Amino acid sequence: MKGILFEQPEAIKGAKSLIEQAGILDCCELIVGNFFEFVPAGRDAYILKYLIYDWDDERAIA
Repeated sequence: MKGILFEQPEAIKGAKSLIEQAGILDCCELIVGNFFEFVPAGRDAYILKYLIYDWDDERAIA
């Protein structure tokens, strides 16, 4: 199984060392981006976690 961490630059920086320490960097692609602008295509599943819990309705609907 392979996964992608698609996140803002700050989050990628912080997560990379943790992913390396866990020994799973070879099965995890790190992609910097903003899902309001684009989402990596061609994947089998997308999991969004802890994203809209603190957003107002207008932003969450977007």
